[in-house]
Amino acid sequence: MFKKKWMFVIILLLISAFAFKGTNQNCFSVNVHAASAKKKALKAYKKMLSKKKLRINVEGANTVRTSKLSFAVAYIDNNSVPELILKRTDDDEIGFNCHDLFYIYRKGKTKRLTASYGNVSMTGYYYKKTGFFEVYEDGDDFYLKLENGKLNYKEPNQVEWETSGVNKRKLSFHKNTAKNRRKYLK
Repeated sequence: MFKKKWMFVIILLLISAFAFKGTNQNCFSVNVHAASAKKKALKAYKKMLSKKKLRINVEGANTVRTSKLSFAVAYIDNNSVPELILKRTDDDEIGFNCHDLFYIYRKGKTKRLTASYGNVSMTGYYYKKTGFFEVYEDGDDFYLKLENGKLNYKEPNQVEWETSGVNKRKLSFHKNTAKNRRKYLK
Protein backbone atom coordinates (compact mmCIF):
# COMPACT_ATOMS: atom_id res chain seq x y z
CA MET A 1 0.00 0.00 0.00
CA PHE A 2 2.85 2.35 0.82
CA LYS A 3 4.37 1.74 -2.66
CA LYS A 4 1.03 2.48 -4.36
CA LYS A 5 0.77 5.87 -2.61
CA TRP A 6 4.27 6.85 -3.67
CA MET A 7 3.68 5.63 -7.21
CA PHE A 8 0.46 7.70 -7.33
CA VAL A 9 2.29 10.80 -6.00
CA ILE A 10 5.11 10.40 -8.54
CA ILE A 11 2.67 9.97 -11.45
CA LEU A 12 0.67 12.99 -10.29
CA LEU A 13 3.85 15.10 -10.07
CA LEU A 14 4.97 14.04 -13.55
CA ILE A 15 1.59 14.84 -15.07
CA SER A 16 1.46 18.26 -13.42
CA ALA A 17 5.08 19.00 -14.42
CA PHE A 18 4.35 18.25 -18.09
CA ALA A 19 1.10 20.20 -18.01
CA PHE A 20 2.81 23.21 -16.42
CA LYS A 21 5.77 23.04 -18.82
CA GLY A 22 3.51 22.94 -21.88
CA THR A 23 1.41 25.89 -20.73
CA ASN A 24 4.39 27.95 -19.67
CA GLN A 25 6.34 27.22 -22.84
CA ASN A 26 3.56 28.54 -25.10
CA CYS A 27 3.25 31.76 -23.10
CA PHE A 28 7.01 32.16 -23.05
CA SER A 29 7.39 31.83 -26.80
CA VAL A 30 4.80 34.56 -27.44
CA ASN A 31 6.53 36.95 -25.04
CA VAL A 32 9.94 36.28 -26.57
CA HIS A 33 8.59 37.03 -30.06
CA ALA A 34 6.98 40.30 -28.91
CA ALA A 35 10.09 41.37 -27.03
CA SER A 36 12.34 40.61 -29.96
CA ALA A 37 10.14 42.61 -32.38
CA LYS A 38 10.35 45.59 -30.03
CA LYS A 39 14.13 45.23 -29.70
CA LYS A 40 14.55 44.92 -33.46
CA ALA A 41 12.44 48.04 -34.03
CA LEU A 42 14.40 50.11 -31.51
CA LYS A 43 17.69 48.86 -32.97
CA ALA A 44 16.54 49.82 -36.49
CA TYR A 45 15.43 53.29 -35.29
CA LYS A 46 18.78 53.79 -33.56
CA LYS A 47 20.68 52.78 -36.69
CA MET A 48 18.56 55.12 -38.83
CA LEU A 49 19.12 58.08 -36.49
CA SER A 50 22.87 57.35 -36.25
CA LYS A 51 23.40 58.21 -39.90
CA LYS A 52 24.55 61.73 -40.80
CA LYS A 53 21.65 62.31 -43.19
CA LEU A 54 18.19 60.86 -43.52
CA ARG A 55 16.41 60.56 -46.84
CA ILE A 56 12.96 62.13 -46.46
CA ASN A 57 11.67 63.51 -49.79
CA VAL A 58 9.34 66.04 -48.16
CA GLU A 59 8.44 69.42 -49.68
CA GLY A 60 11.44 69.66 -51.97
CA ALA A 61 13.98 68.43 -49.43
CA ASN A 62 15.58 65.10 -50.29
CA THR A 63 17.62 64.70 -47.12
CA VAL A 64 17.91 66.24 -43.69
CA ARG A 65 20.82 66.18 -41.25
CA THR A 66 19.89 63.88 -38.39
CA SER A 67 21.64 66.21 -35.95
CA LYS A 68 18.77 68.67 -36.63
CA LEU A 69 16.11 66.18 -35.48
CA SER A 70 14.43 65.34 -32.21
CA PHE A 71 12.72 62.00 -31.74
CA ALA A 72 9.97 60.47 -29.66
CA VAL A 73 8.99 56.84 -29.23
CA ALA A 74 5.34 56.00 -28.62
CA TYR A 75 3.07 52.97 -28.58
CA ILE A 76 0.30 54.46 -30.68
CA ASP A 77 -1.26 51.36 -32.20
CA ASN A 78 -2.28 48.25 -30.33
CA ASN A 79 0.91 46.18 -30.44
CA SER A 80 4.17 45.95 -28.53
CA VAL A 81 6.28 47.54 -31.29
CA PRO A 82 6.85 51.29 -30.81
CA GLU A 83 6.44 53.97 -33.45
CA LEU A 84 9.05 56.67 -34.03
CA ILE A 85 8.12 60.33 -34.55
CA LEU A 86 10.74 62.82 -35.76
CA LYS A 87 10.54 66.59 -35.43
CA ARG A 88 12.82 69.30 -36.79
CA THR A 89 14.71 71.34 -34.21
CA ASP A 90 15.55 74.20 -36.58
CA ASP A 91 14.10 76.10 -39.52
CA ASP A 92 17.36 76.66 -41.42
CA GLU A 93 16.97 74.10 -44.16
CA ILE A 94 14.39 73.81 -46.87
CA GLY A 95 11.86 71.18 -46.07
CA PHE A 96 9.48 70.06 -43.44
CA ASN A 97 9.91 73.05 -41.13
CA CYS A 98 6.70 72.34 -39.28
CA HIS A 99 5.93 68.77 -40.30
CA ASP A 100 6.61 65.59 -38.41
CA LEU A 101 7.82 62.31 -39.80
CA PHE A 102 6.22 59.08 -38.62
CA TYR A 103 7.99 55.74 -38.82
CA ILE A 104 6.79 52.24 -38.07
CA TYR A 105 8.69 48.97 -38.03
CA ARG A 106 7.10 46.22 -40.13
CA LYS A 107 8.52 43.06 -41.68
CA GLY A 108 12.07 43.83 -40.61
CA LYS A 109 12.20 47.38 -42.00
CA THR A 110 11.47 50.94 -40.96
CA LYS A 111 8.74 52.50 -43.04
CA ARG A 112 7.86 56.20 -43.23
CA LEU A 113 4.15 56.91 -43.20
CA THR A 114 2.37 59.82 -44.79
CA ALA A 115 -1.25 60.77 -44.53
CA SER A 116 -3.29 60.36 -47.69
CA TYR A 117 -3.51 64.15 -48.20
CA GLY A 118 0.05 65.14 -47.28
CA ASN A 119 2.23 65.96 -44.30
CA VAL A 120 1.00 66.85 -40.83
CA SER A 121 2.24 68.29 -37.56
CA MET A 122 1.42 66.58 -34.30
CA THR A 123 0.03 68.56 -31.43
CA GLY A 124 2.12 66.33 -29.20
CA TYR A 125 -0.67 64.13 -27.87
CA TYR A 126 -1.69 60.56 -28.60
CA TYR A 127 -4.01 57.99 -27.13
CA LYS A 128 -1.94 54.94 -26.16
CA LYS A 129 -2.75 51.72 -28.02
CA THR A 130 -5.84 53.14 -29.76
CA GLY A 131 -4.04 54.21 -32.91
CA PHE A 132 -5.23 57.83 -32.52
CA PHE A 133 -3.13 60.96 -32.29
CA GLU A 134 -3.92 64.64 -32.61
CA VAL A 135 -2.55 66.64 -35.51
CA TYR A 136 -2.54 70.29 -36.47
CA GLU A 137 -2.87 71.60 -40.00
CA ASP A 138 -3.80 75.10 -41.21
CA GLY A 139 -5.17 76.20 -37.83
CA ASP A 140 -7.35 73.14 -37.25
CA ASP A 141 -6.91 70.22 -34.89
CA PHE A 142 -8.04 66.84 -36.11
CA TYR A 143 -7.04 63.21 -35.71
CA LEU A 144 -5.19 60.55 -37.60
CA LYS A 145 -5.49 56.88 -36.84
CA LEU A 146 -2.70 54.43 -37.44
CA GLU A 147 -4.45 51.41 -38.96
CA ASN A 148 -2.81 48.54 -40.83
CA GLY A 149 0.35 50.55 -41.43
CA LYS A 150 -1.49 53.59 -42.85
CA LEU A 151 -2.51 56.99 -41.51
CA ASN A 152 -6.22 57.67 -41.92
CA TYR A 153 -7.92 61.05 -41.40
CA LYS A 154 -10.62 61.20 -38.71
CA GLU A 155 -12.94 64.05 -37.75
CA PRO A 156 -13.14 64.84 -34.00
CA ASN A 157 -16.74 63.57 -33.82
CA GLN A 158 -15.57 60.21 -35.23
CA VAL A 159 -12.96 59.87 -32.51
CA GLU A 160 -14.65 60.91 -29.26
CA TRP A 161 -16.28 57.59 -28.45
CA GLU A 162 -13.14 55.59 -29.27
CA THR A 163 -10.85 57.73 -27.09
CA SER A 164 -13.18 58.39 -24.15
CA GLY A 165 -11.76 56.92 -20.98
CA VAL A 166 -8.32 56.42 -22.57
CA ASN A 167 -5.40 58.31 -21.13
CA LYS A 168 -4.19 61.07 -23.39
CA ARG A 169 -0.39 61.05 -23.43
CA LYS A 170 2.07 63.79 -24.31
CA LEU A 171 4.94 62.91 -26.59
CA SER A 172 8.35 63.46 -25.09
CA PHE A 173 10.85 64.56 -27.73
CA HIS A 174 14.60 64.11 -27.26
CA LYS A 175 17.42 65.76 -29.20
CA ASN A 176 19.05 63.23 -31.53
CA THR A 177 22.38 62.61 -29.79
CA ALA A 178 24.26 59.35 -29.25
CA LYS A 179 23.58 59.61 -25.50
CA ASN A 180 19.82 60.06 -26.00
CA ARG A 181 19.65 57.24 -28.54
CA ARG A 182 21.33 54.91 -26.02
CA LYS A 183 19.01 56.08 -23.26
CA TYR A 184 15.62 56.14 -25.02
CA LEU A 185 16.00 53.56 -27.79
CA LYS A 186 16.80 50.54 -25.63
